Amino acid sequence: MERIRERLRKLKHSREPLPPPPLPCLPDERPRPLTAAPCAPAATANSLFFQRVPPEIRRRILVEAFGERTLHLDVRLEHPLRKTRASGKNGINSRAPRHANVQLFHRDLRDSKQPREWTWWSSVCHRTFPSWNYYLPPPGCGLFEDPANDTCRRASGGAVHYCESYPGTMPSKCFIGALPWLLACRQAYIEGIDVLYATNRLHIAHAGILINLPRLLTPGRLHMIRDVELLWSLCLSSSGADREWTTGVEEDQFRDVNDRLVMLSHIPRALPNLQYLHLSLTDAKWAWEPMPDLCGQELYDATEMIIRSIDTMVLMQLAQLRECRISLPTTLYMTRKQMEKNEDIIWARKATNELEALWRTIDLTATSTQPPAGRRNNIEGYWILHGEQEMEKPVITEAW
Repeated sequence: MERIRERLRKLKHSREPLPPPPLPCLPDERPRPLTAAPCAPAATANSLFFQRVPPEIRRRILVEAFGERTLHLDVRLEHPLRKTRASGKNGINSRAPRHANVQLFHRDLRDSKQPREWTWWSSVCHRTFPSWNYYLPPPGCGLFEDPANDTCRRASGGAVHYCESYPGTMPSKCFIGALPWLLACRQAYIEGIDVLYATNRLHIAHAGILINLPRLLTPGRLHMIRDVELLWSLCLSSSGADREWTTGVEEDQFRDVNDRLVMLSHIPRALPNLQYLHLSLTDAKWAWEPMPDLCGQELYDATEMIIRSIDTMVLMQLAQLRECRISLPTTLYMTRKQMEKNEDIIWARKATNELEALWRTIDLTATSTQPPAGRRNNIEGYWILHGEQEMEKPVITEAW
């Protein structure tokens, strides 16, 4: 009987969920520098590429190769892949290849009996057409361009927008392709790493990644980053993906809406030289419960509280910022547009491609804090866009 009890006790403990492993952070004390030092001229003396091609031409070549595009920066807590050679129901090849092999993150291909581990994943964002220019000001930003509508990370569901329109073969054309050049030599690494971080726009899908970014990247890399689009969940206790990423890490204690807004101060701490920011707020329907009990004015005031927190962040800390866009979910954006312009959302904008945007001028007198002396801000306002779609076009039926 004692043996049976002991086996039952071990079986019970084996079924208990294990605590998540620590983040793959950089060590506090590094045995060697992670940033390559400039190489001596003699190191590239026999290289025709570095000797005959001018630096500005070399940089332009690297930009065309893996620069000036939107890149996904993601790390996930996932179970390891199943160890099987079969190509049937549970095999690796049972699902059609998708964008950047994202189908490998489907739960059917993961071994849930094994403990979860942190897995890096990155790719070129293919939610827009190849010829789309993300430097265009509004109305250059359409429906699918909003970060909240990105589908590159989804392991199941529909195909990624415009992925097949890009040249190349799947899934290699979905990856960045910078690693072979960075490993070529020291001079190639020095020139390529600057293009990789300074010329690309990073898509960060969770607030937890940005908060822990100083622990994942060196300060030199953080100073290189100029453009970022960021998804920011207003409620960590929701059922969204932001909760899955932050399970068991430091951010798990921030569940209230006010706490989530206070966490916006991590943006300038992690990205001190940020020049472009597209902040897309999500999970508003879980932030204030119950949402239907809030009237228009109360919901507008709650939205204004969020906007003023962003104003303070833009004024006080993001001194290098030149362009800012804030995307609000349908519930918050619709209420704000009705209160300010007495107009409803243009529900037919899928066909007309007309932008849903409101301009907000930063009011210095409305904030309790002022920019430090000698600090000049480069922007006077920003666009408020319609981001996450929480509801579809209302259907009006005639009364009989």
